[in-house]
Amino acid sequence: MPASFWREIDGASSTPTYSWDHQALLDDKTSLKGYWHASCIRGVYAIRHDVLAILSDPYTHNVPNTDAHSDSDMAFCEALREEGIPMIATSAFPNSGILLNITNYKATDHNIAQYNSNPVMWTMTYVNRDIQKVISGEFGSVKRPCHEVYEIPVFNQLFAYDILDLAKRVNRWSPGHSFDQRKEFGIEPVPTVDQWFSQLGLKDVFAALNRDIFSYLQKMGYPFSNTGLIKLGLLARFQPNEISGLPLHHDSGIMTMYINLTPLDEYKGGEVEFPKQECKVRSKLGHLLLFPSRLTHPKILHNVTEGVLYKIMMYTKEITAEDINHNENDNH
Repeated sequence: MPASFWREIDGASSTPTYSWDHQALLDDKTSLKGYWHASCIRGVYAIRHDVLAILSDPYTHNVPNTDAHSDSDMAFCEALREEGIPMIATSAFPNSGILLNITNYKATDHNIAQYNSNPVMWTMTYVNRDIQKVISGEFGSVKRPCHEVYEIPVFNQLFAYDILDLAKRVNRWSPGHSFDQRKEFGIEPVPTVDQWFSQLGLKDVFAALNRDIFSYLQKMGYPFSNTGLIKLGLLARFQPNEISGLPLHHDSGIMTMYINLTPLDEYKGGEVEFPKQECKVRSKLGHLLLFPSRLTHPKILHNVTEGVLYKIMMYTKEITAEDINHNENDNH
């Protein structure tokens, strides 16, 4: 509902106006930002939710309008402020509140790029709740559709929506040729139409997700394997009359991770086939498909015959002494 938290003051007339995101919030466009700027925070209080629940109408809007404020919300807020009465803002997340760390937060960036500055907010916004059960040892939502291949629910629909919105705005799709100038030697043996994480500004985000989530899932599925760093991460697009699939091949990393970003009913085809395992998989939106990269699991991505399939594709490499030294230098 409209509230004074969504207002700003017009400097010329000193009258309240709506902020730029006010109507978007009312329209429930959750991909847009919903935060408010405060010039000073005098104190922060954490109040138990069960205490708040027993309060009944602690404040009312029965404040007469004044000449200074024809808007009842603004008059109400001013009356409370003059009396020194604190206001309570409830969070959109049930039973929880979030303090936003703005030290490295860029208001002009999409929330999908803000994992490192606000991991709690990012996790609550984009991570599938079932992943917490997996991390705590409940594996009911983990599937093993093929030998040594795992499908795990990691992200929600908003994650897919926001990362695709970012990709469409950046719009630096590769042409899908065998020569790729982004590569060190310019050769791409299995080309895709894609955008690299570095082009989307998400390289650090997925490096942190690999550390905090993906590495754990790898150790869960392959307890004797070595976790690594993301060697290459990209968002690929498959559709008819473009590159619609991938031929039989294997990857050069330790592990391969696919994340489907398209609902199953919005495209046809696009199955991942593992010929040696005699198995095909169509993973759900937001689900992580995790499998070994090398010779044991060559794969085919069957052609998409209708619609568009968007898929995150990541390949990990072994951690070397050079990687360790690089991290130490970064810390210094």
